[in-house]
Amino acid sequence: MGAIVLWSSWAIPIRSLETRLGGDYSYGLYICGYPVQQMLSAAGLPEYGIWIYFSSTLLITLGFAICSWHLIEKPALRWKSGF
Repeated sequence: MGAIVLWSSWAIPIRSLETRLGGDYSYGLYICGYPVQQMLSAAGLPEYGIWIYFSSTLLITLGFAICSWHLIEKPALRWKSGF
């Protein structure tokens, strides 16, 4: 498994992936993932099964990550190059 991860980090060009997706959403996924999981757990969503819980968590977190990139992170990176 480790060899597959190392190979994919070399074989998949990250810059073109970011271009195709419209931004780098990794930080937003990292920051928002845990709170969304906890919120959905408190709402009782795990009772409906792991796949419903996982897909709901991923979709909601991705929505927050996209908003975070376009509204906060991207404008902040533009300011960084100005200083």
